[in-house]
Amino acid sequence: MERESLEEDGLSTSSLLLKEVSTCGNHGDPISSSDSSVTVLLVFSTLVAVSGSFVTGCAVGYSSPAMSGIKEDLGLSAAAYSLFGSMLTIGGLVAALLNGTITDVIGRKRTMWLSQILSTAGWLSIVFTKNAWWLDAGRALIGFGVGVTVYVVPVYIAEIAPKNVRGAFASFNQSMQACGFSLTYFVGTIVSWRTLALIGGIPGVLQIFSLYFIPESPRWLVKVGRKCEFEAALQRLRGKSADISQEAADITVYTETFERQSHSRFLDVFQKRYAHSLTIGLGLMLLQQFGGASAFSYYASSIFESADFSSSIGTRSVAIVVMPAFAVTVIFTDKAGRRPLLMVSSAGMCLSCLILGLSFYMQDLHICKDVTPILVFLAILAYFVTLSVGMAGLPWILMSEIFPVNVRGRAGSMVSFAHWSCSWIMSYTFNFMFEWSAPGTCFIFAGVCGLAILFTARLVPETKEQALEEVQASLNHFSANAWWLDIGRELNGLGIGVAPVYIAEITPRSVRGAFTAFDQDYTETFERQSQSTILDLFQRRYAHPLMIAVGLMTLQQFGGANAFAYYTGSIFESAGFSSSFGTRSIAIVQIPATVLSVIWTDKAGRRPLLMVRK
Repeated sequence: MERESLEEDGLSTSSLLLKEVSTCGNHGDPISSSDSSVTVLLVFSTLVAVSGSFVTGCAVGYSSPAMSGIKEDLGLSAAAYSLFGSMLTIGGLVAALLNGTITDVIGRKRTMWLSQILSTAGWLSIVFTKNAWWLDAGRALIGFGVGVTVYVVPVYIAEIAPKNVRGAFASFNQSMQACGFSLTYFVGTIVSWRTLALIGGIPGVLQIFSLYFIPESPRWLVKVGRKCEFEAALQRLRGKSADISQEAADITVYTETFERQSHSRFLDVFQKRYAHSLTIGLGLMLLQQFGGASAFSYYASSIFESADFSSSIGTRSVAIVVMPAFAVTVIFTDKAGRRPLLMVSSAGMCLSCLILGLSFYMQDLHICKDVTPILVFLAILAYFVTLSVGMAGLPWILMSEIFPVNVRGRAGSMVSFAHWSCSWIMSYTFNFMFEWSAPGTCFIFAGVCGLAILFTARLVPETKEQALEEVQASLNHFSANAWWLDIGRELNGLGIGVAPVYIAEITPRSVRGAFTAFDQDYTETFERQSQSTILDLFQRRYAHPLMIAVGLMTLQQFGGANAFAYYTGSIFESAGFSSSFGTRSIAIVQIPATVLSVIWTDKAGRRPLLMVRK
């Protein structure tokens, strides 16, 4: 009766599960032996699964070294080749709508088999193509297979690996992608684009035949009610002598509890208790893509060429440096943790993009012509190294860890769809953005990578050495209302209009000014007097603050703030002055001006600075 009453409320159930699962490993030695067991079958199953990841790496890296050969042999224009490059993401978009459902319905093994059948057909289409239509069709088929693979492989590995080595084993997924990516970048400068496509399809064929020898995911088996097969598969993975009774019981109780709470509807994923997990999954994928991951992977050779650097040397160097970077990820994912690696990776990507943007900026101004190609080369190498350390693979690992089994398929589809949507946007628009402004494109990427650091620090949990059930229960136990309140305030803090409100609420009085130094009693008094309606704003006691705020904003806009910000270039041109030189100069002088404003706001005061500015 107590369990039934608790199951009526998702948060209460999650709290119960959190307490139950967190005691795993405290019931005796058998559990720790089960958790720490790494068997030959576990290693073999992981290697078979990540063979598909190798194909993914080949697909992602294919378009860069094959560009010149395909354009020359088939007579493709830059726009037509951009379409070919983006067809991978179009196929991935379609797969993202279905991969979670397919994985839940037919199982993890059959899904991997299906994805490689389609990928192999796509590679063969490219090998024997005679025109652009078959080329694009093959690329789209590969994209569909890859779109399924990038979801199912990390899920399968996370579900079969013990918690103490789950991060390292899941990192093999990204490591094999790096191997495929590096092989394609390196070999692509030596062999023809048709031979390169043939090489890319070989690992998929090997996986098709090897899947017969590995077990199905135990967690999927218990989800579909095949308990005898579930226990047999778990025993095989943990070893014949391992005691799996406690681990099997925890998995069964957790899965059955969440299955009873769910009615197998797509909208279940939008319940409040999954809000934190969904935000983490979607946020990391968006930040990864808009931080330039796919753009640099697809078009690295053209970036090298635009900097007057050898594309063959550049792509081979990238192929070489990413391998040790992914080795570091495998080693440190379970030792250092996911959060530190993500933050280090984002910081390195941000710095690399800043250096790359400055290099192209100097190139545009014809400054240090001999140095800028080397700076571009080093910045791109640094970007790929730091990308490989965290942001390339860890979002997929976290996606496989944070969603409960009852919504994992639907949530995974949403996250995959977000990934491929953003990847398509970047792969299709990057060439146009780069032609518009190479420095500006790099600075945009740098800004997004900077946001990734803040996002990880504030929202992403640490999942190392925790059972999947423990991770998911702790996230579902999160207070949804309080969380949305915090996120709303932080989004307001990032907004242009409400940034001063947010800063005033979080800063100490010594740097905020005495006027806003109110204590908690003040807040509670006004809360008791107000009924929280919109008309409260127009009470007499708020008239003065309202006039100040509305008046300043009105004067700011009618004083031309946005007009000059939006149309500076045309103003320079109408005066017969170089718009590019003028806008760059404004960008340079505005930074120290903003720094002075930060320094003097509390020293000189608000009123003097406002009067000086006006």
